[in-house]
Amino acid sequence: AALGLSASLLLLVDSLTFLWVDTFTAYPFHGTFQLFLTSLVFLAAYDPFAAEVRRLTNRVFNRRGQALSETLDHLNAELPGLLSTDALVERVLGGLHASGRVSSASLYLWDPRLEVFRRAGYRGGGDAPPAVLAALPFSAGFAAGAEPYQRHELVRRGRTDQHASEVAEILGAMGAELAVPVRSGSHVLGWLALRDEDWAEGYSADEIGRLSTLADRCRLVLTNAREISALEQRRRLAAMGEMAAGLAHEIRNPLAGLKGAAQYLQTEEVSPDAREMLQVIVDEANRLDVVVRSFLDYARPLDVSRARGSVNAVVGHALGLLRAQGPRPDIHVVEALDPGLPTVLLDSAGIGQVVINLLQNAVQAMPRGGTVGVTTRQREGWAEIAVSDTGPGLTAEAMSRLFVPFYTTKAGGTGLGLAISRRLVDAHGGELQVSSDPGRGATFVVRLPASPAPAG
Repeated sequence: AALGLSASLLLLVDSLTFLWVDTFTAYPFHGTFQLFLTSLVFLAAYDPFAAEVRRLTNRVFNRRGQALSETLDHLNAELPGLLSTDALVERVLGGLHASGRVSSASLYLWDPRLEVFRRAGYRGGGDAPPAVLAALPFSAGFAAGAEPYQRHELVRRGRTDQHASEVAEILGAMGAELAVPVRSGSHVLGWLALRDEDWAEGYSADEIGRLSTLADRCRLVLTNAREISALEQRRRLAAMGEMAAGLAHEIRNPLAGLKGAAQYLQTEEVSPDAREMLQVIVDEANRLDVVVRSFLDYARPLDVSRARGSVNAVVGHALGLLRAQGPRPDIHVVEALDPGLPTVLLDSAGIGQVVINLLQNAVQAMPRGGTVGVTTRQREGWAEIAVSDTGPGLTAEAMSRLFVPFYTTKAGGTGLGLAISRRLVDAHGGELQVSSDPGRGATFVVRLPASPAPAG
């Protein structure tokens, strides 16, 4: 079809040109002119030749544009073989900057832990763009399916559109003229932010289209990299779980035998000293059994099922369980729960386990009595649960090792409670923080994202 159309156009243009030249001019080389013009039309209309015409034209008149085009061809071919985010950043940003068409390039990716977009990499001269950017207002348009942002277009629209003005300002802060989204459905994974200091007219529609194709290839690499990382994590945990199960089997069987033998001997006529030592054996066997079971809990892959729920309800339930264990008259519990705290995505059982552990630790940190403070509040996009005590506080060494498995400052402790608590909070994209004032107590703060991650 293209060949037939080209031939028809060739005949039409040839006839019209001949008529015009023959009628209105005395140009002696009209035959050559006709041949050139009709040949150009033919080549431009016939697809197999059109691409080559564009390539040769770009090579002569737009060398940097042609270099970018060739770079994009290479990147699109190479990206399916990349398996990590670091490799993606190095290859894409390095390639775009080396083309000469892009004076600076950065890649921003969504950080579900902090609920911000974090700069994953930057290539170019001058100061690097901001390390983190809030999701709103910048990514709202991308989440709604907007095309790549062009700063000059946003500046023009910003005269009457407040959102466009805000996005243009953020693009300026990034030192970018163009932002190309990396999307998975309506979920914004991030974006490429690009600038060319030498071309005032910005990037062409063809270049933006090809950069969008590159961004989609980036999506595939990011998705694969995350799946590989999750698979490796599951394999590590599975291996640890198998090792733990084997270790538990090897320890618990002889341990049960020792405990049973000691309990049997306690039924016999033995001296008071011997009976006391037998009880020590039974008690230590019980303690070691708790350690083994706790290790199995720590090694087992977490099964976190999040649903929208009330943080205050979880905290209230944990406080009820603490009171049910038998209140100590020398312990005073002070509650300050924010009634305006919004619901969040959480596994109520898992976060409840964390709060119970923190409450028990606070009580155990005050053998002579004191005050346990429990507060909830919303701050800077987080829902916070704070549990404090008025005990002796923590040393610098204890602070540095507090979440290390099997490290404990308590007699008879397993050293796994806080390690498991941190894993549970991490699985929510949250944080577990601690601060201490020696001699005045310690405060543990659970921070959970107060708003849901981007839809997708």
